[in-house]
Amino acid sequence: MKNVSHQLGFSLQRYYEILCAVPRHCLYALVFGVLITGLGLFAGLQISPVVGNVLAFPFVLSAYFSGTGFGNFSLVVIIALFVATTLFWAGVFLLLRSLKNALFDRNSLTESVSE
Repeated sequence: MKNVSHQLGFSLQRYYEILCAVPRHCLYALVFGVLITGLGLFAGLQISPVVGNVLAFPFVLSAYFSGTGFGNFSLVVIIALFVATTLFWAGVFLLLRSLKNALFDRNSLTESVSE
């Protein structure tokens, strides 16, 4: 059994190496995306509909454009929208991080002050 798993490339060590190769800020972005999507779907839609609509807007957009209520989506569509929403918020996280680094880069601030 062990030989078969190594022939197919399935091993925990391989997945650990892949995970370590991903930059840490990308992992933080994915965790942020999952948390925001979960908050938007569960807490947001029950506590504050406005916040829920903002945090889970790919769900709202797809329901609007398809003319189907959110409750009528199939499980596959809900999972696909959850992944899309997670990737969207991860992208927003990475975009804000890159903007922060560009605006508040210590090297660029010290260079502009010294000139």
